[in-house]
Amino acid sequence: KGLSGPVGIFQVSYSVVQKSFGNFLWLLCLITVNLGIMNLLPIPILDGGHNVLLLIEVVRKWMGKPPPSEKFIAAFQYSGLIFILALFVFVTFNDFSRILR
Repeated sequence: KGLSGPVGIFQVSYSVVQKSFGNFLWLLCLITVNLGIMNLLPIPILDGGHNVLLLIEVVRKWMGKPPPSEKFIAAFQYSGLIFILALFVFVTFNDFSRILR
């Protein structure tokens, strides 16, 4: 219930901008900081996922093993993409179900 997608963000932004423009700027700052923090999570396809891949490569090199194969990296990235897309669909569905109630 606490997640909102693009539709929910638009609704909140519309209600906040009607109150005052300063509150709207504050909301934009909160969204920007939240996106920055979420981007650093170790989810594949995000920057945190790239950091995990680099860490795996460094550890494998330190152990004398070759770096991860391109097949592994592609599967790692696709799993993150599927997760992000599923989350996007879920929160958008959640927004629409909240509107229709």
